[in-house]
Amino acid sequence: MALCGATHVTSGFEQQRDKTRIPVPPEIATKIRFDSDLTCCKCRERGKPHQIHHIDEDASNNAESNLAVLCLECHNETQVAGGFGRKLDAVTVREYRDDWVARVKTRRETADLLAAQNMAETVSKNIEHSGSPRASRFPSHPAFRAYVFSLPTLLANARRQAQWMCPGESTVDMIERSNTAIEVVLQVLINLANWYPENHFGNQPADAYFSQYAAERFVWHRATLEPDGPGKSGTIVGPMTARAVLRDLQAAVRDIVSVHALSWKQTEVDEWLNAWFSEE
Repeated sequence: MALCGATHVTSGFEQQRDKTRIPVPPEIATKIRFDSDLTCCKCRERGKPHQIHHIDEDASNNAESNLAVLCLECHNETQVAGGFGRKLDAVTVREYRDDWVARVKTRRETADLLAAQNMAETVSKNIEHSGSPRASRFPSHPAFRAYVFSLPTLLANARRQAQWMCPGESTVDMIERSNTAIEVVLQVLINLANWYPENHFGNQPADAYFSQYAAERFVWHRATLEPDGPGKSGTIVGPMTARAVLRDLQAAVRDIVSVHALSWKQTEVDEWLNAWFSEE
């Protein structure tokens, strides 16, 4: 039995286990990070540096069921320090992981459904015989115009849906409400890319480009909101970061629309901008 305050000594088993460390295959690592939305399954705050954790601490066991995404701070809680037991054991990590992955899946399905329904109800009614949206120019194409003017209602519906899904007032619920809206706006950006040449953004599919853009904005805002280092500004940083990223993505939609709405009346543009950035 370890004494309180004693230094942890690496056992022969741990030394042998470390020698058999096998890198997580890229395809599995990508899936694990995607399923967890590049987010720690415990604190659930996007934008924090993270790593893939082996739940059973066997670094050679790269089964998907044995892997979880943890930020560096939460990963420290899985370690045994001195004579104290770990704060985050394998059973607890699995519970956090399974719950978080289910939340992410539900959020994405909700966002996809809202965005798909909106796209179908607006664009399909206006394309008529013109074929693909790419076949028509932005300002004159009725499908594009109808889609743009439907977006404020789409975002408002997403916010209401998020309120129903996350009724609490915890920071995690606050973050999740913003994340649901973020997922919807990401789908909007991906849909708007249909009116551009293929792989127009970053010479890669639009979903990959905008997902990476959002991830970088999370890192940026979290870093600026924590001038004294990670975890030094309190839990409110998470909700503040998510809200800031949502505004960034709304601004990206605004930029696409504004460039191609030069033939619209200024009153129409102003009305749309006020509705798009409304938080009601």
